[in-house]
Amino acid sequence: MAASCIRSMLLGGLFILLVSFNAPVFSMPILHSSPLTSGANQAGDTQESGAIPLPRGCGGVTPPGEVETTCCLNGIVYVDGEPVAGAEITITSSRGTSISLYTRYINTVDNVPFYEISLSDDPLQVQSGETITITARLGNRERSLTHEVQPGSQQVDIVLPRRSPNDFVALQSIPLRSISGEFDGLSGIAINPEYQVFVVDQEAHQIQAFDTNGNPLQPPWGHYGQNPGQFNLPRRVVVDASRNVYILDAGNRRIQKFDRQGRYVHSWMLCTQLSSCPFPYDLALAPDGTIAVVYNQGVTIFSTTGDLQRQWSTGIHGTDIDIDRNGNVYITTGQSDIYTFTPGGQLTTTLNTPLTSIQSMAIDPSGNLWVTDPINGIVRLSTTGAIAQQWTIPGELFNDMAIAPNGQLYLTSYTNKVLVFDPTRGTTRSWGRSSRYRDVIGTVTVPNNTLFIANREPAAVTRLTFQQSVTSTQVALNPLPRRIVDMTKAADGSVYILDQSSSTTARVYKINALGQQLFSFPINDVSAGAIAVAQNGTIFIAEDLDNQVLQFSADGQYRSSWGGTGSKPGRFYLPSDLVIDSNGYIYVADRGNERIQKLRLDGTVERTVSATFDPTLDNVLQVFNNNIYIYREDAIRVRDSDLTSPPLYTIELNNQVKGWDIDQHGNIYAFNPDTRQIEIYRPMRFTQPIATISYLNLSSLSADDTLIVQGMGQDSDETNTIHAWRWESNQNGQISTSRTLAIPAASLSSGTHTITLKVQDNEGEWSQQTSLSVYVSPRIQNIPAWTILLYLDADYAADGQALLKSFNNTIRNLKQLSNSSIRIAIQIDGPQNNDTRRILIHPGQPPSENSISEQAMDDPLTLANFLRWGQETFPARHYYLAIANHGQGVQGIAWDSTSDARDDGRRNNSAYLTIKELGQALNAPGVAPIDVIHLDACSMGLLEVAFELRPRSEVPLRSRLLIASQYLGWSFFAYDEYVADITATSTPEMVARTVVQIYADKSVQKRVPFTITALDLGRVTTVASTVDRLAAELAAYANNSNEHFNQVQNIRNSSSHLNSDNDYRNARSDAYVDLLSWTRNVRDSISDRAIQQRADELINELTGTQSFILPNPNGHRVGIATLPARYGSYRIDLSDVHGISIYYPDYTRRNATFNSYVNNYLFEFTRYTRWSELLTAGVVALNPGDPEVDEGLAPLAPLSVEYYVHVPMIVR
Repeated sequence: MAASCIRSMLLGGLFILLVSFNAPVFSMPILHSSPLTSGANQAGDTQESGAIPLPRGCGGVTPPGEVETTCCLNGIVYVDGEPVAGAEITITSSRGTSISLYTRYINTVDNVPFYEISLSDDPLQVQSGETITITARLGNRERSLTHEVQPGSQQVDIVLPRRSPNDFVALQSIPLRSISGEFDGLSGIAINPEYQVFVVDQEAHQIQAFDTNGNPLQPPWGHYGQNPGQFNLPRRVVVDASRNVYILDAGNRRIQKFDRQGRYVHSWMLCTQLSSCPFPYDLALAPDGTIAVVYNQGVTIFSTTGDLQRQWSTGIHGTDIDIDRNGNVYITTGQSDIYTFTPGGQLTTTLNTPLTSIQSMAIDPSGNLWVTDPINGIVRLSTTGAIAQQWTIPGELFNDMAIAPNGQLYLTSYTNKVLVFDPTRGTTRSWGRSSRYRDVIGTVTVPNNTLFIANREPAAVTRLTFQQSVTSTQVALNPLPRRIVDMTKAADGSVYILDQSSSTTARVYKINALGQQLFSFPINDVSAGAIAVAQNGTIFIAEDLDNQVLQFSADGQYRSSWGGTGSKPGRFYLPSDLVIDSNGYIYVADRGNERIQKLRLDGTVERTVSATFDPTLDNVLQVFNNNIYIYREDAIRVRDSDLTSPPLYTIELNNQVKGWDIDQHGNIYAFNPDTRQIEIYRPMRFTQPIATISYLNLSSLSADDTLIVQGMGQDSDETNTIHAWRWESNQNGQISTSRTLAIPAASLSSGTHTITLKVQDNEGEWSQQTSLSVYVSPRIQNIPAWTILLYLDADYAADGQALLKSFNNTIRNLKQLSNSSIRIAIQIDGPQNNDTRRILIHPGQPPSENSISEQAMDDPLTLANFLRWGQETFPARHYYLAIANHGQGVQGIAWDSTSDARDDGRRNNSAYLTIKELGQALNAPGVAPIDVIHLDACSMGLLEVAFELRPRSEVPLRSRLLIASQYLGWSFFAYDEYVADITATSTPEMVARTVVQIYADKSVQKRVPFTITALDLGRVTTVASTVDRLAAELAAYANNSNEHFNQVQNIRNSSSHLNSDNDYRNARSDAYVDLLSWTRNVRDSISDRAIQQRADELINELTGTQSFILPNPNGHRVGIATLPARYGSYRIDLSDVHGISIYYPDYTRRNATFNSYVNNYLFEFTRYTRWSELLTAGVVALNPGDPEVDEGLAPLAPLSVEYYVHVPMIVR
C-alpha cells in the first residue's frame, strides 16, 4: 500500500505525546534552538512528557577489525521538562581523563538534542564496570551524576532542576542577525582564487561573503550557539585548495568546515576538555593541506578531517600565525618580534622588527611578509625584519589581513570596515559599517509576536515579528534620530522612543505596533535619560542635566517638572530610569543617591528604598502586576509595589543584559550583548520527575535468560528526591518496584513486551512513563530452532500465473521436507480474487491449508498480521522471512494488482508495500524480531532499504541479516533447498550464507547474470554515518566549483550502475549505483585528502573485518540476457558490483521520485544522512512548471534468458 506521507515524532520506536498545561506561561512561538533552547515545543507550551528513549544501536556491534565491545553513551539534558541543545557535558573517568561535548541535534530521525560518545575511544578508554562522572552545565545551572559503565550502549539523562518555586529559565532565544555589510566586530578575513571574500564578524557570531566590490554573495550565516553551524566568538578564517572554508570557532574551542556557500560540512574540537583548553588566537593553512592553530605557548596541527597530526610548545604567547610555501611557520605575539619555526616546530629565527605592535600578518605567494602596525600602518618587511615599504592609513587599526591572487591586500578594521589596499598604486577602498545591534539599549514587546529593539549608535529601531520565521524591518523615523537613549511602551500598545538629537536637544517619537510613526516632538535644553508613559498618555522624561522629571501631555505639550539636584526625598542625582504602575505611581531609579523613589505623578514622594544599580546600564526598572523588577549584577530582584518588604524573590540571569522588557504573561525578553540574542526567560512550572531507562541487557530473551533493565529517576523541582519506582509490562502488569528490574524471562509471558518505567517524587507526583520493547521466546519444550515465514505474492496481472506456478512448485517441495528443526508458515495470494491461502507445514505431520478472504498483499497490516499468525502458530528461537514478488528499490515490493484495480479503478502499478511500510510491519506490536529477511525480488539491495529495516534495539554481531539482489532477481524460489539443512545450531549468519550460496549456485548453473548478498543490519547505522560524512565532504567539493561538480558527476557516471528504468540494462542513466564501486572511484579520482580519508572509512565499513557486506566471492556473475524484442541481446556486466547499491540518479533526470527522495518522503536514511545534499550539490533547482523527466521506475517486467531452463524463469 503506497501510503501518503504522515509526519509524526517517532523516537526509539515510541510516539511521544506532548501535552500543554492549561495556563500557558508564554504566548509567542519561538524559532531558534540555541544553547538556551530546545526547539522541541513552541513557546507557551510546557511539555508534560516522558523521557525520550534514544537509539540503542551504537554498542554491542564492534567496529570492523575490532573484537572489543564498544561502550557507547548517550543522553538528554532536561530543563523545565524539555530536552535542551547546547548543554555542556563533561565526562570524567575514574583515572581523571575527561572529555567535553554538547547536546545537539545529531540527525532529524531522532529530532531531539542529545549527546553521544564512545567511552572506549580516546581519551577516556573506559570499559564495562568502571565508574564515570557526568556533569551537565547550561548557563549557570550544573549537575553531576556518577554512572557505572555497562557493556554496549546506555542512556544517562540529566535533569537540571529548578532552584526555587520562582525560578526562571531561558529556553528560547531570538538571534539578531546583521544585514550584509553591517558588522559588530570584525576579526578575520580570507579570499579564495575566485576572489570571493569571507569575513568573520566575531561579535555577531556570523560569517559574511562578498565579491571584491563588497557586494554580498549570500546572506550572512551563523549565530551564537554550540550546534553545527553556530558560533561562539568566531575569530579567523582560511580557505583550502578545494575552496572549503574553515572557521576558528574560538569560544567553542573548535574548527568548523563549510563549503563556499556556507553549508556545514564537519567540525572538530581543539581539545578534549573545554575547561582546560587554551584560547585559540589564529589558524593558518599549510602547503600540505593541514591546518595550524596557535595558542598561548603552543601550536597544534590538524588534518582537514580534524585528526591531530602533531603539536609543539613555542614558549611564546602567539597571537597570529602564517605559513609560507615551504611549510615554515611564522608566529607573532602582538609585539615587535616575529618567530619562525620549521614545519616540525623547531625555532629557527627571530625577526626583530622596528614596529611597536604587530596586529596582523600575511605572506604573499612570492614569500613577502606583510604586517600591520598601529603607528606604521601597512608594512612589507624584508627578510631581516626591516621595513621594506610602508603605507599609513589614517584612522584605521587592523586585526587581520589576507592577500588576493592579484597581490591586493584585504584587511579588517576595528571600525567595522573591510579595506582593500593596492600596494602597486598605493590606493585604498572599503565597505562596511557598524550594525544596528552594536549598542542595544532597549527592547519592547507588544502583542502579535512583535518585538522592538532600539540601538543607541548608530541610532536605529528594528521591528521583529516571528512566527515560523523571523522578519526584521527597520522603523522609519522622521527626522532621523541621532542617539537613542530609551524606549518604552504605553498601555494602548504604542511605543515611545527617546532620542538625544544633540547635546541639549531631545526628541520623542511615537509609533504604533506596526512600526508606523504617529508623531514626534522636540524638547529643548535637556539631557534626556529615560521615558515613561502613564495610562492616560501623559509622558514623563528623566532629565539628568538638571536632575528633574519633565511632564508632557499626550500630544507633546510641556506641562510641568519636578525634582532637582539633591539627596532629600523628591530630589535626584542622576535619575537613570523610571516606570509607572497601573495605580498611577512613578518609580525613579535615583542612581547617584543609590535609591528608588516612589512618587505620585505630581512629584509627591510616597517612599524611598536603598538600591544600587549597574553603572553601565540605564534600563534597570520594569513593572509587572504592580511588582517592581530591579536589574543589578546579572539578576533581577522582584519587590512589591510598596517597597516596604524585602525582595520577594530573585531571578538569576545567564549573564549581563542590556535592554529588557516583560510581556503580558510575565516572560522576560532580555538582550544578551555577548551572544547577540534576545533571551526569553520564563517561570519554571514543570515539577514532574523524569524517568530514564538507562540500560537493557537483552532485547530478545529465551526462557533461560534474565531480563535486566536499569532505570534512573530525577525530579524537576527543587526537592530532587525520588520516592518510588514502578516497572510494568503490557502483558504481565507490575513486575518490579526497584530501581533495577531483574526478572527471569521464565516469569514473563512469551511474546513482545512493552516494558515501562515510572518514578514518583516525594511530593507524590509520578513521571510520565518511558518504555522499550523486548521479546521473550515461548517456553515450549524442545522448541524448534527456526520458523520459515513465506509471504508469496503472485497477485500481479502481467505474470501472476507464472509466479503462482513457481510458488506452488516450491510449496510441493516444502511439504516433502523432513527437517525437524524447522516449521513453515506461508501466505500466498494469486492473481484472481479471493484466492489467498494460508499453509502450515510441520515436517513429520500432515500440512494444513486454508483459504482466507482476499488479502491486500500491499498493505503493511496484512504483512504484520501474517507475521503474528505465523509466529504465534509456530514459535521458534529464530525466524526467516522471505517476501517474493516484483521489486523496485526506491518504491517497494509486493505489488498487488487486485488492490491496484480497486484504489482508482485503473491498473497503474500504484499498489505495493513501500519500504517505509515494510519497516512498519516488521516493527508492528506483537511481531517478534526477524533474524533473516530475504527480499526475493529485483533491485532491493539498496542501502536505503537496509537502513529502513535496521534493528531498533541493540543486537549481537551478524544476528540480523538482510538478503537482497542489486540487479535482477530470478524465480528460483528454492526455499525447500534453502532450509533443508538447517539444524538446531544454525545461526542467522549460517542460514543467510546458505541462502546466498544456493541462489548463486543456481544462477551459475543456469548461466544467468545475478547478484545476491547478505548484509549485517546491525552495522547499517554505522555505515549510514560513514556515508553521511563522505557525502558532506563531496557535496562541499561539488558546490565549490564547476570543475569539481563535473568531476563528481563523471565519477558517478563511470561507476557501476544497476538497472532502475525497466530496460534491464545497466547504464549511466540508471538511478542505482554500486556503493563500493563508486566509493573506490571517489578515493582514486579526487586528491582532496579529507574526501580520500572519508572514502577509505566507508570502504573499510563495507569490506573490512566484521563488515556490513558479508564476504561472498560468488555473489555476482556477468552474463548475457535475452531481453524483450525491442532491446535485443545484451551483456549484463556485473564485474564491479559488490553487494550494496545506493540511489544516485543523473542530475539531469530529476523527477517526482527524486523530489520525494530528497524531501524525505521515501526513506529515513535521507533524514539521517546528508546524502541528499550530494544529490542536489551544484544543481540549479527546477523552476515551477518545469517538466520532470520520467525515470521509468516501475516493477521490473518479465525477462527470459537465452539459456534453456527447466523451471519458469522470470525477473522480479
